[in-house]
Amino acid sequence: MKKELKVVPSMFWLIGSIVLIISLYSIFIFSYAYPPARPDEIFDHILLIFCTGVLPTVIFVTAIPRGIFSVVTISERGVRRTLFMGRFKLEMSWEEMAEMRYYPRLLPFVFFSKTCTLDGMYYDKIIKRRDVIQVTLTKKVLQAIRQNTTREIINLPESYNEQ
Repeated sequence: MKKELKVVPSMFWLIGSIVLIISLYSIFIFSYAYPPARPDEIFDHILLIFCTGVLPTVIFVTAIPRGIFSVVTISERGVRRTLFMGRFKLEMSWEEMAEMRYYPRLLPFVFFSKTCTLDGMYYDKIIKRRDVIQVTLTKKVLQAIRQNTTREIINLPESYNEQ
């Protein structure tokens, strides 16, 4: 029986982003609550407020399109990425998928592309594409992919084929 698997694309980036944003906002609140004692510290105070108030907002807004706060669902119908409880989504069936490609970084990733080949593209260029879904490759993800399709994952090392 084929089952549906829901995963976060990368727990590493998700937890790191949340910790960074909370830390920076905490510093922002602390620095805003205690204004500078001397007038010559105004520039330092403004710079601190900018770096701890504006920077986390920019990080949060730019992280959303990259899918850091999304959920990827692997099912017999295909792969789907949803954001904010389904408001923004990208779906591709196994038949319309152009390719699945393994890409090793600090964590191993699998990229699902709907329209083009990812051959020769760098990681930073791949994640900016709107028609690509990325997910960290774990045993559960690999098992769900193999249960739902017979297509091969390009560049997948032999060590994963033994699992």
